[in-house]
Order: sequence, then structure tokens, then C-alpha cells
Amino acid sequence: KPIRGKGNVDNTASADTYAPRMDSVGRTIQSPWEVVIRVAKPIRGKGNGKKSHPVRRSASSHGQGGDDETAFWGYANIENKEAPTADTAYLLASVSKLFVATAIMQLEERGLLSLGDDVNTLLPDGFPSIRNPSYPNVPITVRQLLTHTGSIRDDWSVIDESYVYDAVDPEISLQAFTKTYFTPSMSKSYRSKHKPGTDYAYANMGYSLLGVIVEEIGKSSFEQFTQTNIFKPLGMDPASWLIEGLLDSGASIAMPYRWQKRDRKFVEYGHYTFSGAPDGGLRTSVDGLGAFVKMVLNDGVSTSGRRILKALTLKKMLRQATPVEDWQGLGWYESEVDGGGVWGHGGAEQGVSTMLMVDRRRGRAVVVLTNGDDAFEGDDDYEMLDMFWDW
Repeated sequence: KPIRGKGNVDNTASADTYAPRMDSVGRTIQSPWEVVIRVAKPIRGKGNGKKSHPVRRSASSHGQGGDDETAFWGYANIENKEAPTADTAYLLASVSKLFVATAIMQLEERGLLSLGDDVNTLLPDGFPSIRNPSYPNVPITVRQLLTHTGSIRDDWSVIDESYVYDAVDPEISLQAFTKTYFTPSMSKSYRSKHKPGTDYAYANMGYSLLGVIVEEIGKSSFEQFTQTNIFKPLGMDPASWLIEGLLDSGASIAMPYRWQKRDRKFVEYGHYTFSGAPDGGLRTSVDGLGAFVKMVLNDGVSTSGRRILKALTLKKMLRQATPVEDWQGLGWYESEVDGGGVWGHGGAEQGVSTMLMVDRRRGRAVVVLTNGDDAFEGDDDYEMLDMFWDW
């Protein structure tokens, strides 16, 4: 399924049709997926005779959350020879969208918005009208933004300009960036042939709009709302859409890398941020995501007994939420892993590949976080998860 990634247009290629990607100057790059498969095989008892990628595993029991098992490969930071731990913060890319959906549904539970609301009624004063110019009388709704059916277009020539590569938070706020983006003269922000609610087109900027709605209706910054209503109640630490606070706290943050084939080495991108953080900018640890998936498995209640979502709300989120695609829920999508019925999200960014899947029928979940480009190409995400599913 489509995941966040610059220039990620074709998401239909299978493992059999995988072709090497090119880096920014036209050199062929290796997919870290090959590395993941190689170092993962010893866990399955098949052995590969290589000892250059040590595997560390730990297991623990967490009461309502059941049994955990965690494994780590390679480095969070190659230069410093820093090994990852359960507390290392990784950029989640589009797995972040699950937390946007959670925040929206919390507001829906409180009666502050409805999924069928015209988003224009929820945005701040002075915000551009969110209407597809080809269909000016057709409202774009909250549900359509959550399910990527609102005819929103990602104009990367504009989005790229919001990236900051100096390990600092963006100077342009989420609201200011999104307001500018949807100003008609500033971007190609709509798909002219898509009537809202009738076609699927993956849209990161739709989730930036949802973030603005959370700020306006929740009367708080997006960072503060999610800290207060999701991260802290779940015990997710570290967890933040901003990087400066994480760095100041001394948190371990995984450095994102790309593979440089010519010199046969990984090259760091550096820590970066972007103004449209809700569509993919959350950083947290495997333990943080573990707390989140346990809440989902436990009908919306955290392991400490705090209710994050109502059980009925989770059922609404984890089922078909649009007539356009039967696998698209509210923020979540249904995976083909284990024959279907497994819900989650994937993510891809520069130097980041992530995956989260939950099977509420069997009470199990898998989280995979990597700090390398293109770990999941085409159908490889299903192969990867199938491997861990039987671990």
C-alpha cells in the first residue's frame, strides 16, 4: 500500500520486478532490505555464517500486554558505533499517521467534530477554502482526509521546501505551512479529475490538514495535544514531533542512512524535520510503539489502565471506512499478511523504513523500525512481516 516517500509514485512493483533505485546523482543504490534478510536469517535457525551483524534479543511479560520479544541489528549511529536499544527514537515516517487518526477520533468521541464534517468548518479563521476547484460545491470531509479520498494532491515541489536538515525544528509552523500550501496560487493541491469521496489518492497533505484541525478544535499545539492525550498516558518516552527537545533530553536518536554503492558504505542524511510533521514526522522508540499497539490490542486501554480510545471507536477505525477501497480504514489499512484481517501502516522517508501491524483476532502485533532507505520494496513488506509473524 502507498507509504510516505519523496517521489514514491509507483507502489505496485513486486519483489520479482524490483529494480535498483538511483541516488541523487544517478548512482545505483543497494536496498537495505537485502541486509535485513541476511542478518535476520540466523534468528530463524537457518544460519548464514556471518558474524558482522550481531543480533541481540530480549523477552519480557507485560501483564495485559502479553509477552514481548525484541531484537536489534546493526547501529543506531554508525560513526559513534552506537547500538540501538528499546529506547532509541526512530523517525516513523507514515506510521505517524496512526497517531493523527487517534487524535482526530479522540475529538470525535468528545463530540467536538464528526467524520462527515466539512473541513472548512473546522479550520482557523482566515484559512483558504478547502475545495477542489473542479468541484467547488462538493465538501471535503474529515473522513475523506483520513481515508485519502478527498482529492488532495501532494505537490512535492512545495513540500520539499519545508525540510530542514540541521537537526532543528522548522521555523515555519504547521499551520502557516499548510495555510500557504492550500493558497490557490502556491501549489497544485488538488486532483482535478477526482471528485471528493470517489477516488483514492494517497495524500500526505491531507494529514497536515488534520493536524491543523487538531490544533484548532483541541485548542492546543499539535505537539502538546498528542503529548497530553496519547504519549504521556501511554508512557511513550521518548516521543515527539519536534527534534530539539529530544536532543536536549539526551535521547538516543537513530541516524537515517542511504547506501552508497560506489564506496560500499552507508552515508547519513543527518537529522531532519519538516513543517508538515503530522504526515510523517513523529519520532519514538520500539517500546513506545509497543505501548501503542498494546492499547489497540486491549480495546483502547493502556497497560496502566488509562483509556485512550473507546472500544467502539477502535472497531470503527479498523474496518472499511470508505466505499472506494475495502482495505482502507480510518488511518489504518488492512494488510494481506496472514490472509488479511491484520491492520496497520507502513512508512518510508529519507533513510527511514518502518512498519506496524496488529492482529486483534489473535492478540499479536509486529513493529519494525529501520534507519535505512527502502527496506520494504513492493511486496517485501509482506514477506518481512510473514517472517516475523512466525518468529
